[in-house]
Amino acid sequence: MSEKARENRLRRRAKRLGLWLKKSRAKQWSLNNRMGYTLIDPYSNTCVWGPEFNESLTNIENDLDNYEAKLRGQKGGEETK
Repeated sequence: MSEKARENRLRRRAKRLGLWLKKSRAKQWSLNNRMGYTLIDPYSNTCVWGPEFNESLTNIENDLDNYEAKLRGQKGGEETK
């Protein structure tokens, strides 16, 4: 899967979870902008992960997995095995 296709897939997944996936538009690396990705909660206008655009797509995917599991746990209460 190409990098752009993976990015778009994660962008759609984040949107389904109520988040925005943003990519850095910086042309040069800096301490406050590391040319990566960040996840934003649009309702509270806060950064959920990657406040300095320091997340890779792999990290974003893991963060979305954890966030989705957390939401599932809150909605369903205790899961039974």
